[in-house]
Amino acid sequence: MTGFVKKIAAAVFLSFLVNAPFAIGELLTRDTSGLRTDFPFTLFIGLWVEMGLFVYLLMSALQSFRTGTASKKPFLLGIQILILGVLAWAWVTLIIDQWPCFFLGGSGC
Repeated sequence: MTGFVKKIAAAVFLSFLVNAPFAIGELLTRDTSGLRTDFPFTLFIGLWVEMGLFVYLLMSALQSFRTGTASKKPFLLGIQILILGVLAWAWVTLIIDQWPCFFLGGSGC
């Protein structure tokens, strides 16, 4: 496998591992008798894609530090770090926002 495919595969797998506890928690706490009977696939696909992008960019940034190319392309590294910060903020904000409604089985959200 090429380096690109290995990075993508690692990002997909790590993203799955990070989001799996939330999906399991949703499956265990959802109320099938009320209005919210469908599993929120869009929420979890969004969380998975967002975390996958984060892991992929993080691996790319760390690789540039290890190989020494970070000092040659500081603008590109700065953009990567900025995007990493935005992705981390958005993922954490989404988790905090959805915690009482989806993950803890709250009603009326």
